[in-house]
Amino acid sequence: MAHRLPQFRTCREWRASHITVLIVDTDLGFVFWLGQALDAAGFVALPAKNVTDAVEVLRMLNREIDLLIINPLLDGVEELTTRIRSSQRDRKPRIIAISGASEFIDSGYGVDAAVMRPARPTGEALRIWLDAIHQVLGNDTVLEQGRKTNG
Repeated sequence: MAHRLPQFRTCREWRASHITVLIVDTDLGFVFWLGQALDAAGFVALPAKNVTDAVEVLRMLNREIDLLIINPLLDGVEELTTRIRSSQRDRKPRIIAISGASEFIDSGYGVDAAVMRPARPTGEALRIWLDAIHQVLGNDTVLEQGRKTNG
């Protein structure tokens, strides 16, 4: 059975129907792995290797985000989260901190969840990440829609 792709009259309609995720980490292999998985699940994944790049991505795209996945040990994390939350009119972005085995996650800037960075990108690690994202965003996400149409 062939799946019908949704029809959008404008680029704005398409953008409004997709959940935007900004992934910020110096481990570009992880950013690429998670970004590909999110793209396949129907999200719009935006990569950045540090806070400066994240600010530039947001400025260039002029787009609000739904989810920020960020390494809490990067310089400027608190300033970035404050900037995003104060500049967005329509959406309150959720935040997932990328954690390592020995890192302490300071929730002073409103972390909704912390998920361990996998040592190796496996199917099980991906399931853990997608489940965490689904929980943080709630039940009516594009992820759920993607599971219905792709699975």
